[in-house]
Parts: sequence; C-alpha cells; structure tokens
Amino acid sequence: MIMRVLIISFVLPLLLTFSPLSQADILSFAGDGDYNGSVTGDDGWRFNMGSGEMDFWNFTLDQETSLSVNIVSDIVFGLGLYSGELQTDPGFMFSNTGDFSGLFGESMSYIAGTDPFTPFSGNSLSNIMLSAGSYTLALGGNDAGFDMFSDFDYSMNISTQAAAVPEPALGGLFALTLSILLIQRKRLLN
Repeated sequence: MIMRVLIISFVLPLLLTFSPLSQADILSFAGDGDYNGSVTGDDGWRFNMGSGEMDFWNFTLDQETSLSVNIVSDIVFGLGLYSGELQTDPGFMFSNTGDFSGLFGESMSYIAGTDPFTPFSGNSLSNIMLSAGSYTLALGGNDAGFDMFSDFDYSMNISTQAAAVPEPALGGLFALTLSILLIQRKRLLN
C-alpha cells in the first residue's frame, strides 16, 4: 500500500505535466448505436498501454443487460470490459487481462476481454451479461504492425438487450396451493 502511494505521488505530477501529449480519451455512451473514436498507434492493447493509445468508454446500466460490442477499423482492436467507472487515463497501471486501480483509487474489476497475446484477435465481445452498475470498456490496437504514431479511426457498434424479467413463480405456486386447499375443503364439507 505504501509503495502504491509513493508511486502515485511520484508519477502523478509527471503524468499531469505530459497529459496534453499522451492522455487517453475517457468517453461515455448512453445506449445502443454507433460511436466513433480514434487511437494513436496500432498496438496499445497488445502492449498493455494507457496513455493515448487506448480509449476508455464509461457507461451505466440500470438493470441486468446483455451487451455486445463490435469495432470496425483499418486495424484489429482489443477490447476489455471492467466493472467500475474510470476517472482518468490509468497510464502504466492499466491491465488488459485483469483487475487494476485507477490513478485516483478507482477499483476496476476485469469481466471479459479479447486475448492481447494473440495479434489480430479481437474486434468484438458478444452477449456479455451484466448486472445493474457502472462499467468501463477499454479498447486499443491489437495489430501486429509497428505504427506507433499514426491515428486510427474506428466505429463502435453497441447493442444491448435487457434481460427478461421472469414471472414470479411464487404467485403461481400460491394460486395452485390455494385452489388445492379449496378443493380439499369442499370435499370435507360434502
């Protein structure tokens, strides 16, 4: 814990000094549709980068929902889904395969993602069931190129479907039990 505080105390001023040069985008979306963005470099996901080579999309769900994401771009993108809302670019603290903490103490719990160790794998996540809460979708290049300085545009399609709310089984069971009791009572009275 002390080491983490020391690292943040040392690195945070450096990151804030150079943030106009290397800040990742913290964006948000509010529902289904197409969203556009751009990242710098074609390998930010593969090399576990924050700082400018990744985009982070925050969103909130108010009920259990199935989420699907598809990216269209000139390069292959890696995707990661985390429970929690990221406040600022996590820089070197980002993890594309597990939990991490943001620079301001945000606890980001890994839910699902594409394999960063297999170049060209990615571009979509399908039918991920999420409960109500706040989430962050991280994305960046997972290409095998060596273009670290070009900007790559992408289009992201978000598709959600609210989970069906089951009919309360207890109500049906109660009605069945009540009808059986009424039938039994009628038999006893006859």
